[in-house]
Amino acid sequence: MTPTTFRAHLDALGWSIRGLAGILARPQRTVHSWLDRNAIPDDVAAWLQRRADAHAAAMRDDPPPGAHAP
Repeated sequence: MTPTTFRAHLDALGWSIRGLAGILARPQRTVHSWLDRNAIPDDVAAWLQRRADAHAAAMRDDPPPGAHAP
């Protein structure tokens, strides 16, 4: 996963790097170092992809009130 994709998934989920670090119980500097080195661990990348996919599906299947499904 590229840093651009990583950040796009965080944005789609409404998560910050700080928030993700908390969810993963890892120091924020660790998450930043993944991005700086373009070395996002495969397990984290796969999990984040699944979360982003599930969120997109939920938004499509059950959009917020007043919103239109894409």
